Amino acid sequence: MVLVLVDQITIRIQYTFDFIFKDRGMPYELTTSFSDFEARTEVRKLNYSSTAIEKARRIKPSLLLREASIIPVHVDKVKFEGKIDCLAFDGQCDIVASIFYVLTRFEEYNSEKDEHGRFPFESSVLKKHDWIEKAICDRWSKVIIEFIDPDLYIDVTLANTLSNKRPKFVPTFDIDNTYAYKYKSGKRKLLSICRDFLTFDFKRVKERSVTNSGGKDPYDTYDRIDIIAQEFPE
Repeated sequence: MVLVLVDQITIRIQYTFDFIFKDRGMPYELTTSFSDFEARTEVRKLNYSSTAIEKARRIKPSLLLREASIIPVHVDKVKFEGKIDCLAFDGQCDIVASIFYVLTRFEEYNSEKDEHGRFPFESSVLKKHDWIEKAICDRWSKVIIEFIDPDLYIDVTLANTLSNKRPKFVPTFDIDNTYAYKYKSGKRKLLSICRDFLTFDFKRVKERSVTNSGGKDPYDTYDRIDIIAQEFPE
């Protein structure tokens, strides 16, 4: 059990600590009471507040998780406790807020977009700091847990092992358009046919004709997906 002292309990704080602790099967509790925090002796503690408390492990918070609105924030790369790179917000190193910032894609809300209104990958902190393939939020969570108590992460890992809790890889298929021509009718179909002729796209004209005559739609790859799923069941 981990007791976390915070200045106020916000949705952002709840969301972030759920990821750090709850998603790893660790019970935790948030409190804003200094007296309760100091009095509790049966739990491990983390002080994530603006006030220092003697003998309590503390991560000084930035303002990011206390805000309710999306405000511009200056972000730098810093090192937490000399162990791992994380983010500083307006000059304050905050590994907890770093998790929220990355998980929620917070940087995309106040960023410049490309000509298609998309967030440029090159502008992401994940790309800039070479974190894109490092499951960085899980790494930060591990460091936070070990910061509270070096033995705590070992206890959690052992408990998850005994309960057969394992990471699982779940492949998915992003299908934006189920079929190219099949089941398309009415005005939409008529306009598409007109466009194909006006643009001299005879390949599409032929594909549409084959599909409408009972042939296979070019987007119909579901039998192949079934084969792949059977070859790799896990």
